[in-house]
Parts: sequence; C-alpha cells; structure tokens
Amino acid sequence: YHADYSLAPRTRVLTADLRWVPISSVEVGDELVGFDEHLSNPRLRRALVQSASDLEQECFEVVTSKGTVVASALHRWPVRGSRKHSYKGMKNGRTWSTTRRKMGWVETQALKAGDLIPYLCEPWAQDATWDGAWMAGFLDGEGWLSKTSFGFGQNPGPLLDRALDILHRNGMETYQCPNKKGCVKVQVLGPRGSLRALGTFRPLRLMAKSPSAWEGARAYGGGKLKVEETSAEVLEVRPLGPQRVIGVGTSTGTLIAEGLLSHNSQTCVLVHAWCEVDGSPMRLADLLTNPELAPLASCQGVMTVLRQPSVPEPENHQLVLPEVRIIGRIPT
Repeated sequence: YHADYSLAPRTRVLTADLRWVPISSVEVGDELVGFDEHLSNPRLRRALVQSASDLEQECFEVVTSKGTVVASALHRWPVRGSRKHSYKGMKNGRTWSTTRRKMGWVETQALKAGDLIPYLCEPWAQDATWDGAWMAGFLDGEGWLSKTSFGFGQNPGPLLDRALDILHRNGMETYQCPNKKGCVKVQVLGPRGSLRALGTFRPLRLMAKSPSAWEGARAYGGGKLKVEETSAEVLEVRPLGPQRVIGVGTSTGTLIAEGLLSHNSQTCVLVHAWCEVDGSPMRLADLLTNPELAPLASCQGVMTVLRQPSVPEPENHQLVLPEVRIIGRIPT
C-alpha cells in the first residue's frame, strides 16, 4: 500500500450532504463533493471514498489569503501560477489576445507566494440553536431552490424580520425585492450562497433537492466574479517536518479541503505479491523491475497503479515510490 497525497487530520472536507467534517472521520463508502481531475473546465461531482489511511509524512503549512491548511509535501493542488501567459487567436476574421494565469497541478512543496488555488467557499457549521431550527422549518414552508439560486418569499412583518435577522447573523448577504402585491422575494447572495444556507439550516424538504444546487456546476470561475475573488492566494509555505496525516482516495481523484480545491490521496495496491516464471515462483516486484522480463508481463487484472497527473511513466519499468511509514490500521 502506498499513499503520497495527504492532509492533516483536522482538515475539514465537504461531504455530499453539505457538511464540513474532519478528514480523520471519513470512512470508505462515504460520499464527498469532488470535481473533474482534468482542469480545462472541471465540474463538481459526487466523489465516493475508496480508501482512507493514517500515515506519517513530511508536511508543510500553507498560509493563504483565505486560511491555512497543512498537507504532505507531495500533496497536489490545482494552481493558477503567479506568472501570466499571453494567448492569441483568430475568430470571425478578427484577431484576439488575452492574458491569463496558467492552471496546473502543483505539489505542496513547490507552491510559492503569489500562486492562486481555486476556492469553492468558506466552510460553515450547522446552526443548531433554537433560531437555526426555527429557520429550517420556515424554509421548508416558504423556501425555494433552483440550480442557480436559493431564497424564500414572505409578506412584510415579524416573520420576515426574524428570518432576515437570522440570515444576517449567520454571515449571509441577501437581495430583497417586493412584488406588485407587496410580498418580498429574498435571495441569498455570495459565492455558493445556496450551499451555505442549505448546509447551515438543513431544511428537510429542500435538502432532498440539494444535489441540483451543485452537481455539474462549475468548480471555479465563471460569472462576473474575478479570479482573485474565487481563489486563495498563497502567502507563505512553511516546512513542518514529519507529521501525522490522513490519505483519502476518491472516485473522482479530488475533494474539497478547507474550501480549497484539492487532489485526493494517490494509491498503489498490489493484489498479488508472487507470480510464476517458467514454473518457478518469483516476486512480482522483482519481475516488474527486471529489464528482460518486465516487457513480457501483463499486469492487467493483477495490479492497479494510479499515477499523479503530469507525472510520466517510470523509466526502465521501475516503480519508484516515496518512502512512507504506516502508523495506523489500513482498511481492507
């Protein structure tokens, strides 16, 4: 077993039912919010947890404009580099040009000040107070949810005033527009405002519709928001030495950590340790590193190797794995 992308145990990850939970509590079979691994135009996807392991690895503390996260040296982030790249082309007979930051996967140890990591939203906690419970019931009765917006309608009066007060005390911005009959339409604003409101109050009727608010939506960018508004700028990267970390593998190869778009844990699972060559037993690892025998071997159905994005195939059929020490139980 091998894992080289890992996060600190207290790192919060976003579940498919819109809760922020410590990554140390995630188990195989759980569902998280992930996104497409290819970064050309990634969309948010449901990500099934396929592995979860407790490890010790060299770590760094990454300080950003939107918070701090601790990750292993090889953990990867989708990054808009500090350097800008110019692009030119022609459309309808006209020449166009633009300047953009190039996006790519970058290891934690290679991050530098000025890099931009796409940021989904600020983590929230469920409002378990009396007001939070009242708001959940109110939204179940008066609320509505679409792919792009979330809100409710209410006539002016004490109920409207109380609902607005609870939203504002939970840090949510609102837009209010009365119709011709005087009923006020209230919409929750802000990046991923719909997800924040749903996850904070968890109204039963609307939570059943919550996947429609995020599945298939753009993972970052789009709309009128600037790149800087939907990204966390790296301010400093500090080495911490060996630390306990959690490696989690998902079906999409991605997850959301402390609001940041992030890669998942990279794993290599050997199913068979031994094979036969001309009737004689041989370790599979020895066969795969033998320059004469390796080209003749077929590992399909025997071993699955998931490799980091942008990392080329090993030369001379050698499997090069970082050295890690397992300090916890590995789920079967």
